[in-house]
Amino acid sequence: MPTISHHRTNLVKVLLTLVLSLGYIPLVSASGMLELQSRIDQLEQRFQTDLHGWKAHIGDDSAMAEVHFDDSAWPSVDIGFEWEPPHSICWFRRWIEVPEQVGGVPAKGAQLVLRMNVDNGGAIYVNGELKQENFDWADGRVILSDAAQPGDRYLVAIRGINRPGWGVLKGAALESSASLAILPNTVAFLDEVKLAISMVQSDKGSKKWIKGINQALDGLAFEQLAQGNANAYLESIKKAENVFQEKVISQIRRRTEAKLQDLQKPIKSLESFIRTGENQHLDLSYQKVTLTMAQQLDVHARKDLASTRLRIVNRAKWNVDWVRNAVNRSLEEAKDIVIKNASVHIVPRYTTGEINIKNGAFYQNDYPMFFVGMGHFGQVRKDIPLFQDYGFKIAQIVVSVSAVLPNETDINEQVIQDLIATLDNAAKHNVAIDLLIEPHGWPRWATEK
Repeated sequence: MPTISHHRTNLVKVLLTLVLSLGYIPLVSASGMLELQSRIDQLEQRFQTDLHGWKAHIGDDSAMAEVHFDDSAWPSVDIGFEWEPPHSICWFRRWIEVPEQVGGVPAKGAQLVLRMNVDNGGAIYVNGELKQENFDWADGRVILSDAAQPGDRYLVAIRGINRPGWGVLKGAALESSASLAILPNTVAFLDEVKLAISMVQSDKGSKKWIKGINQALDGLAFEQLAQGNANAYLESIKKAENVFQEKVISQIRRRTEAKLQDLQKPIKSLESFIRTGENQHLDLSYQKVTLTMAQQLDVHARKDLASTRLRIVNRAKWNVDWVRNAVNRSLEEAKDIVIKNASVHIVPRYTTGEINIKNGAFYQNDYPMFFVGMGHFGQVRKDIPLFQDYGFKIAQIVVSVSAVLPNETDINEQVIQDLIATLDNAAKHNVAIDLLIEPHGWPRWATEK
């Protein structure tokens, strides 16, 4: 359900106050940061759709669905409440009064919907009448009104069903037809802004960063939203996103691109030292892992930097910073090995061939062999030629039964041929294969038969 998370906290404020008091971050005033966080808190409250404050009782009685049932002795619980034992029933009750706004939009005249998410499922009663029977997890959905009127009241009772493990009241929210038009875009934008705030403490451009965030928020046309003009408000979100791109994301993008360019020189130096060491029959396997990651970084980082999402651009920043430190460290290690004859760690390599098991461990040529690798998405098959340089010995490859047997009479031989080609490629590059016949890919036609 499109909603701002109910797990809201003042952790950012606490951490910021603590760190500033220790004198670690002279980049941003405490008041400027706290004002911005307060602004976000107010926006989240404006678009809040979660329904908090339920009464709960573990046990089962059909009378608990009735409007006039006395639940005054029941304990108060909230979203996230858990109950046991397995295979038990927990009832939840709550009066819902239609507010003036739902999801920041006037509720009057809109269709009003109750959304429920219960582990493992349940039934929904409204004013004593069963409205939805046996919903699973987040599929709880009933229409409270096709033309909502603020002030109208509904008694909602949920018969929560727990099967194995714990039962959980995972979610409860109001949804209006009017707010559906604007809420997903608003939530996505505020999620980006909150991520930017969480990053501001460690970013050198903090003052400009905060100024850019505030400028983006200034463009949101809340007065249009209050008047029911969703189109004008959605247009303001687009403009705010453009400001956010220009004032916030572009800062991290430019600096990361510069770091990526500066990284090329130490990468070439590391490559040269490894080549020299290999000519001297020195084992620089650990340093070569770093080199391989650095050589592959450029294309992936630039792809991330081209994104319009801060989370993806920030992934590029984090990876570039990490690889830069790793390259500098490996370069010093390679120099010590090649120039100063420092000791090296001999790395036993797997070669395609027989493996023995001794004392509960894999051995090849009297060396213990630890199979470390990656799986199982499509990129893994493409990267098999690089696995040894990554320090990997094994790849997990997944084959879905339904892909091979799409129906009762046909066999998709292409899937089999692709698998054989992957196995041959792995053997050529000394990579073992863990073949997973995917249980989730069992053919529907076979299940039905």
